[in-house]
Amino acid sequence: MKPITRSLRAFRKSSLVLVLCCLFSCQQTKQSAPELSDNKSSTQQSPIEKARQVLVHYWDTVALTDSMVATHPEVGEQVFADYVLLLRNVPPEVAQEGLRQFVDKLVPSDKVFLFYKGLFDKYLYDPNSPYRQEELYEAFLQAVIDQPQLGDLYKIGPRELISLVRRNKPGTLATDFSYTLSNGNTKRLYGLTTEFVLVYFNNPDCHECAVVTEKLQASPRIRKYLTAGRLSLLSLYTDEDLAAYWSTLDSRPGNWINAYDDKAVVKNQSLYDLKAIPALYLLDKEKKVLLKDVTFEALEQYLMVMENKQYL
Repeated sequence: MKPITRSLRAFRKSSLVLVLCCLFSCQQTKQSAPELSDNKSSTQQSPIEKARQVLVHYWDTVALTDSMVATHPEVGEQVFADYVLLLRNVPPEVAQEGLRQFVDKLVPSDKVFLFYKGLFDKYLYDPNSPYRQEELYEAFLQAVIDQPQLGDLYKIGPRELISLVRRNKPGTLATDFSYTLSNGNTKRLYGLTTEFVLVYFNNPDCHECAVVTEKLQASPRIRKYLTAGRLSLLSLYTDEDLAAYWSTLDSRPGNWINAYDDKAVVKNQSLYDLKAIPALYLLDKEKKVLLKDVTFEALEQYLMVMENKQYL
């Protein structure tokens, strides 16, 4: 296995360098290169075409029909990690084409297909993955669904998941829902009228939720937006057992909307993709999704940019 691993690593490195150089030096090349004749220009590949060729041939050195080789940790997952990096650095249409071709290569072996499907789930969809990117994951799911030779049994999960992934995407209108306040009054998300709405799905018993809650409470920027009336922070408890909600209610800031989902509709009907909590969604006044399930740090960065734009 060692010679195979060495050659794969060398191929991965050269592929990464080629694609990244093609994409990031394109503009500089256009500005500094001398003008070429029409004949010479027609024979040169564009950076996008070069990236496409790298993706097309990326798996040529991996025997995907040999399950022992293709699913070996030193071959399969290591090569896959760099493949994802390539996908993240090419135009969406090139990535989609590459994913379709890759799925086609996986079809002959059920074991190989399931192995790499698991890697796509782990790298692109797991909320704790540094590679996470739902746009690429959606493209992978679509490629699986569209693959004509793949059995329907393998498409059941992807069909359910793609519907969830496409829900509440940035740029789309958020799904409306009702929430109940501690006094028993029921209101709706779309009734909030501030410039921004931060929906914070959480459970006080969750350790990571406690960490994010502390960050939100301590953030001068969040506090500034709340005080100025530019932001509504809707903290929604989504589980059926309300004991944790009531036991921590007094410790929550009074300028938050501390609510619960009375019948756990959001969770039970999958109105939002709550595969893990906490989950932060930032909406604009019209309830268009600006940020979907982002980290606290990404939220802070976005609000800082918006704050700076206000003073330009």
